[in-house]
Amino acid sequence: MTKTATAPRACADNCGLPVKGRKSTFLQGHDQRLVSTLATTTTYGELDAHWIERLGLSAGVNRADIQDRINEVADSLRRVFTPALAAKYVSAAHNRWAKAGRGTAAPDEPPAQEPQAPAEPERVKVKVGRWTYDGVIEARDEAGTPIAVTYTDGKGNEKTVGKFSLV
Repeated sequence: MTKTATAPRACADNCGLPVKGRKSTFLQGHDQRLVSTLATTTTYGELDAHWIERLGLSAGVNRADIQDRINEVADSLRRVFTPALAAKYVSAAHNRWAKAGRGTAAPDEPPAQEPQAPAEPERVKVKVGRWTYDGVIEARDEAGTPIAVTYTDGKGNEKTVGKFSLV
């Protein structure tokens, strides 16, 4: 059996660098770079044509209100990449949205309208692995099914996950 050389795959954050390993999609830390970039442009600006096409977003995504943009990008990230990456994105986008509401807008372009605060979070019991925690639903898909939950583990660390069961 002979091994055939394959062309290196490019990092999925559009940096152009090759990834190492057969299962890798991103270079180390580049998944968070993508989350940060998408969260910032969703909240303060407009998504560029590359990400609209790459994520399969609707053409009018930049004209939608912030919450609709966050939901559409999260659904696409879950479909194209993983639920965990979508959960990280939702958390980052909501953090930036909350900061925008306190007047910390992008330096060049203030928000066109006053952002609305997110609704009161829905508290749930969530099972992650073999452990059960009290958590908060961070995101839902179009059908209303929870796709991201944030909880505090036994060590006091706050975690957001996309793989869980509601209890």
